[in-house]
Amino acid sequence: MSDVQESIPPGALLHDTLNQLSSIISVAQYCLISKEASPEVRMDLKRIVEMTKEVAANLKRLAETLEEEED
Repeated sequence: MSDVQESIPPGALLHDTLNQLSSIISVAQYCLISKEASPEVRMDLKRIVEMTKEVAANLKRLAETLEEEED
């Protein structure tokens, strides 16, 4: 990457990432409300919601594990 990025504290990075994942979940759930989506698209949206929730949970567990290792 050629862009120099500011140093972001790990806690802030985790918080921002979890917020982004929450936004993805919200958008997918909002789209699921629409009756216009085909069954295939609805299935994909449900997978997106499930997988994104799993990613968020994994990130939280990873943060807890790293925190424990620092102690």
